[in-house]
Amino acid sequence: MNNFTLLAATDFSEASRRAIDRAALLADGLRLRRIELVHVVSRGSLKALKRLFSSEAGSLEARLLEEATVELHRLTDRVGDQFGIESGSFVAIGNPAGEIADYADRLSAILLVLGARGTNAARDLLLGTTAENVIRRTHRPVLVVRGDPARPYRSVLAATDFSAQSAAAMNLAQTLAPQASMALLHAVELPFEGKLQYAGVAAETVSRYRAQAERAAEIQARDFASRAAFDGTVRVEYGYPPRVIREQMEGTRPDLVAVGKHGQSAIEELLIGSVSAHVLANAACDVLVAGQPAAAAAPAA
Repeated sequence: MNNFTLLAATDFSEASRRAIDRAALLADGLRLRRIELVHVVSRGSLKALKRLFSSEAGSLEARLLEEATVELHRLTDRVGDQFGIESGSFVAIGNPAGEIADYADRLSAILLVLGARGTNAARDLLLGTTAENVIRRTHRPVLVVRGDPARPYRSVLAATDFSAQSAAAMNLAQTLAPQASMALLHAVELPFEGKLQYAGVAAETVSRYRAQAERAAEIQARDFASRAAFDGTVRVEYGYPPRVIREQMEGTRPDLVAVGKHGQSAIEELLIGSVSAHVLANAACDVLVAGQPAAAAAPAA
């Protein structure tokens, strides 16, 4: 995989330092010789600073870019010294999520790696983290790092709804964590179960339909795993998918959760949420979100 690129974004926070370390560790495992680092100076923050320091507005932008470039070079030196991997650096001004997604496209990056939280916790609560906004903007796989990057992943939970997106997440997780124990999870619900009960359908009938749905899902899950050459355990649980996934995360405590991202708009996510958004909000570990077939996202090593 020497011709493929991992891109790690940094805002120079501790969270993004962990993301860079994880990217370097993954690159070493994939036998990549180089990773790319990107830092984006927020245009909104820059405008606010210019208003605050109006007397120095002319030189402020150049100084911030220079300081960011110097700091990014320090990080590339550290990656080389600590991991023995070369790293390129790129500094831009603009909307962080948009610039990161665009740069990933220019590099044809197979994976974007970001920290879960940045330096502005209050803004994250109001507008969402940069990681969440990048995931909304890009079709490329995104790894959101929360855990300790000191060692390879040892356990992975891949959530699936049998879609191409969830298959992409599962396959990429296997590529990134070839030595980890793998578990595939599918949450099944009986369509309109609540309405059936409200309409007076007998509880025994509802239970029978539920059991049929579970058996069908188990067959489909095993077939899905077999076609993907999935090497791990397969679990089918009944219930609302975000709740089922959260309970599995709490019970098994994986190092990495892999989930597919569907083509929802930002408005839909704000109104009803998505499984990937729920996982990002509740996971204590790293989260891999993929939105396209694995063959396009990450060629086999």
